[in-house]
Amino acid sequence: MQSAFRTGQRHAHGGRGIFLKHARPAGGHISIKKLVEEFIEAKRKAGRRESYLNVQGVVLGKFAKSFEEERNVHEIDRAAIEKYLDGQERTLRTRRNVQRDLHNLFGFAIQKKYCAVNPIKELEEISFTEPAPGILSVTEAAGLLQAAEQYQNGMMLPYVALGLFAGLRTAELETLNWQQIDLAEKTVEITAEKAKTRARGIVELSDNAVEWLRPYKKKIGPVTPECSDHHFREVRKLAKIQEWPHNAMRHSAASYHLAQHKNAALTANLLRHENTRTLFAHYREIVKPKEAAKYWQIKPSAEVDTKVVSFSAA
Repeated sequence: MQSAFRTGQRHAHGGRGIFLKHARPAGGHISIKKLVEEFIEAKRKAGRRESYLNVQGVVLGKFAKSFEEERNVHEIDRAAIEKYLDGQERTLRTRRNVQRDLHNLFGFAIQKKYCAVNPIKELEEISFTEPAPGILSVTEAAGLLQAAEQYQNGMMLPYVALGLFAGLRTAELETLNWQQIDLAEKTVEITAEKAKTRARGIVELSDNAVEWLRPYKKKIGPVTPECSDHHFREVRKLAKIQEWPHNAMRHSAASYHLAQHKNAALTANLLRHENTRTLFAHYREIVKPKEAAKYWQIKPSAEVDTKVVSFSAA
């Protein structure tokens, strides 16, 4: 009797799955390709940043291309998604991020009534141990600054100095204007539209950061030149740093700052985090106090004349 009951349960569950897969959704049929386009447009209208939309376009666009164009959203089940995920070589971190993006996509589909269930919820949750953040040694940081000083009349020196000693994000460095930097007050203003969290912030500059920036300071204009990715790669080549850790300058600023000040809240404030959890989870590498002291004493070797670095605004 119990066996028959369980068999009935399986048939009922399978029947529900078949029904959901073939029944016409309340919102109508829509292909996965069209859903991705509609999702991105909805996010654009909601004010999401272009950088976010571009990433979603790549991740979700690749997912959509793995299915035939006429494949409807409500027909895609757990098995189809697992086949897609298993067919790609990804780290656990990347797989987790892709699953998160797909979860958001199918959540949007449910809101629009294009499907009744979110198949991502049926997948196993990804878990892994976060690797320690990679940082630069004191010698590497000093070498990077020297290379930036030598490269094309120092055009990338402010970018490097602000990354190493103020911990600014790449997107913030790329859009920073000299008007936002006050060397007398030793501050950098991060405007709300440029900040990752869209909240205005003030970053305090260390004494050595001010010394590095002073010869390059202008009243107005972009801090970073166009094609900064290319220029920064050339600076790294010049510095002969063999392996470049992900987000190395920001992680270095955080790790050496915490070791120097021994105040997690102060370091979180430098990074403009709402709390210290993110700092300890993703940004901090163990640094000895002696090395931290050396890091914050990295200064220009000699007084130099004011640099005139000209490049057009982005």
